[in-house]
Amino acid sequence: MQAEVSPVEIAAVWLHKATKGSDKWLDCCSRRQLQYYMLRRKLRPLTLAVKHIYLLLAIFEEPSWCLAESSDAEDGVCLDKPGLYSWNLHILPKHVSNSIELLCLCYLVMAFWMRSQS
Repeated sequence: MQAEVSPVEIAAVWLHKATKGSDKWLDCCSRRQLQYYMLRRKLRPLTLAVKHIYLLLAIFEEPSWCLAESSDAEDGVCLDKPGLYSWNLHILPKHVSNSIELLCLCYLVMAFWMRSQS
């Protein structure tokens, strides 16, 4: 069993959460739970940035209708078909967009795991 956090530290967390409008309180928690909570608070800007990058990635990924026609997609003909609207934005190569997506998903899994631990 890990050592519990002092009531003063819990009161400080309560005060911080109350200023944000939260009404969920803990009467006691372990030192590890408090460490995960503090780490999550410090990583909040990074988590927000990763969420935005993950959502914005859809704009620069190769469209799904181009995936089936690999020979046309390589020539850039896929986006020029009649009836398809395109902004003619730069499209990331598959390996780049897949790598960015994988990194974002790994980070989000870690963030959700930390949330369950805190």
